[in-house]
Amino acid sequence: MSKPVSLSNPADVTNDWLTQVLNKAEFDGTVTSFTAKSIGTGQVGENVRFTLSGTGNLPATVVGKFPSSDPVSRQTGIDTLSYKSELDFYQNLQKTVNIKTPKIMLAEFDEQTHNFVIVMEDLSPAVPGDQLAGCSVTDAELAIAQLAHLHGPRWGDQSLIDRI
Repeated sequence: MSKPVSLSNPADVTNDWLTQVLNKAEFDGTVTSFTAKSIGTGQVGENVRFTLSGTGNLPATVVGKFPSSDPVSRQTGIDTLSYKSELDFYQNLQKTVNIKTPKIMLAEFDEQTHNFVIVMEDLSPAVPGDQLAGCSVTDAELAIAQLAHLHGPRWGDQSLIDRI
């Protein structure tokens, strides 16, 4: 199967594109329709839950992550290397650390335009953190434990500096 065309706008997602992405990720089926709903607070990116209908072995939902449609937020994501760093993590580093992450079905980044797309497992009913409202002590403890698992295996790894 050919590689799915990389998209950077959730409005461009089609049944065929979702089918290609999911088939490439070893799901067997065809998306015949879907609904899209923005989720999260979207500081520098746009997260969209796609609820799928179709035939075969498909997940009920997937989440797509795209650059922000707001020019200021998008530029912030570019300037802080947020987009590039997140894609690099999923493409290269995720397998080297022991943290809980969604299954990634597609992760594409364009170095020239900073357009990107990530299609991932939907972890609902879990909800994304709210960077503005903060979190409970229990949630903070869980996050700190995951940070230790993220940073510990690569602590002092000079090869990470070369990735920037």
